[in-house]
Amino acid sequence: DSKQHVMTDHEDDEAAEALTSHAYDAGYRAAKAESTEPPTKLWAAVVAAQQAIKPVTKDKTAKGNTKSGPGYSYAFVSTEQVMGAAREALLAQGVMAQRVGYETVRGISGPEVVSTFRLVHAESGEVETYPPVTMPISSHNAADKALAGALTHAWSYWLRDVLAIPREDEHTPDQRRSDDGESRYGRQ
Repeated sequence: DSKQHVMTDHEDDEAAEALTSHAYDAGYRAAKAESTEPPTKLWAAVVAAQQAIKPVTKDKTAKGNTKSGPGYSYAFVSTEQVMGAAREALLAQGVMAQRVGYETVRGISGPEVVSTFRLVHAESGEVETYPPVTMPISSHNAADKALAGALTHAWSYWLRDVLAIPREDEHTPDQRRSDDGESRYGRQ
């Protein structure tokens, strides 16, 4: 007389949430256990990269349709532009960005990818691993393209956060000035 318990959607969601939360916490704790010393040379290199990076501009346009009425379009900064600018700024300081792993999980609204990234300072060997980044996997693309897109977007958003990459609209020049009144791109 063995009985099989069939989990309700609610029980299934609670179990998945508990398992996912535990997996995130365990992965982050293991990654943070790399060193007990603060990575001061790495941090200095990241600050230098933040100071050197140029704003990214909206270089792509998305178009869509509405159910009732005209279509719409909007400009956005491509992931390629963010990743290229970040790579250039980090490598100039001897810093390498790495994805150290990812997993796919069932999120509240559908499948998600959870990526863990780290920065490595080449000269000192200092490493800093960051908390996991979660990105939804789009259901509008084929499975292989949807996962690749989510992985790329997670990397791009992480780099944008780490380097605090400014965005500059084509109609709004970067107004930040140095102490001598010069903008990042010379006197204006």
